Amino acid sequence: MIAAIATTARQIADMETDLAARRLAGRPTRLVEIRIATTRQALAHLIEVAHEGDLPAAEIEAAAQGWDAEPEPATVDDLVVATVGRLAAGAGDWVHMVRLRTALPQVPRAGLDDVLRRLERASRVVIAPESAQWCATAEELAAAIRIGGQDKHLVCVE
Repeated sequence: MIAAIATTARQIADMETDLAARRLAGRPTRLVEIRIATTRQALAHLIEVAHEGDLPAAEIEAAAQGWDAEPEPATVDDLVVATVGRLAAGAGDWVHMVRLRTALPQVPRAGLDDVLRRLERASRVVIAPESAQWCATAEELAAAIRIGGQDKHLVCVE
């Protein structure tokens, strides 16, 4: 039962990422929205049944962790800000652009770049170059976003 709760919670998170990517790409979202709603109902039922059984509440909550902790981001901008915040080691810590791109694989590169530029103009994130580029990996360098004629590799939530 615990494994089913954890698996279903992960499926919801994956579907929400796909939904945000579809919105960003201008692709149809209705079927994904319906799938998320029905999977949420299934997860709520699994949690209810688990609570009625002999399973410890702490195990149930740990398995469903993050499912209902925060509302679904309303916009792709909110999804990107939430993802940066989740990836950061602490408040205001920098996240390598390669980690952000890896965390949002369904979001096209150009679309994510547009969102990041918009967020920076709105002062919701700060984007900066890697000061020690000589020690950056090829993957980190390739993931950079070009802003103002400069490659920038790091992002943090303000």
